[in-house]
Amino acid sequence: MGAPFWIFRFLFVFAGAAPIIAGAQFLKGHTVRYSIGQGLIWGAITAAVYVAALLYQRRKGRQCATCPVPPEIPNFLSSTSHEQ
Repeated sequence: MGAPFWIFRFLFVFAGAAPIIAGAQFLKGHTVRYSIGQGLIWGAITAAVYVAALLYQRRKGRQCATCPVPPEIPNFLSSTSHEQ
């Protein structure tokens, strides 16, 4: 799995975590600017920890129980042919 897969995972988690964290901060009575800042910071930290944990598990050869196995993306630039 290449960089696009991991970047997508990071952005997917970030897009989910950042608004939730920002909304929680806003509901606690903080200003909008502070809430958005906290959402961006902690959303990035959350996504980084998630991706780092997935990378660690992947390198150990363990499969994520909740993650679907993504199909391998064929490399169209390679000279070898792929069976279909």
